[in-house]
Amino acid sequence: MTNGLPGGAVRPTLFLGLGGTGKEVLLRMRRKFYEKFGRTGLPCTKYLWIDTDTRNLMAQGEEMDEILRAVSFANHEKLGLLEGRVGEHMSGIYRNRSQWRHIHDWLYQDVERFGTEIADGAGGVRAVGRLSFFFHFGGAKGVLNHLKSTLGPQQLGSQEVIDRTEGIFRRQGFQIPQDIQFVPD
Repeated sequence: MTNGLPGGAVRPTLFLGLGGTGKEVLLRMRRKFYEKFGRTGLPCTKYLWIDTDTRNLMAQGEEMDEILRAVSFANHEKLGLLEGRVGEHMSGIYRNRSQWRHIHDWLYQDVERFGTEIADGAGGVRAVGRLSFFFHFGGAKGVLNHLKSTLGPQQLGSQEVIDRTEGIFRRQGFQIPQDIQFVPD
């Protein structure tokens, strides 16, 4: 460990959090970066939180404390998978069982019977979360395109990003890891 930092390589990383638990893990990580560097990450890191409920609440619905609010996600760092009620948002899947047979093979009937009224998240029903993820994977506003735009034209492994990351280490008085490794696109 050098100057409080573990040894090893620094690599460009997209931290991806799925659901409420993924959110809380990413928030804790962002908090650690914030406490160490005064920012939520390094230039060579980006975040994407994907959930059916992207409100700034903790898993049990409680408000975030002041520090967690300071490190909460910007709009471009989160992707909401549910608008309104499940039954309204994904009504085509429920109405066209034959077209979506591959989904109805694993989507248990209780989701259709009781889960269609769920709003503001998946209601703790993992099958609703999986359904929302599948429903939003492709398309212009889908998960795949959001991942591409999160990585963006400013690639995490570009020389500019390497230089900015090294600059942060220098300004903080940390030794620059000898093996900063950036993988070319």
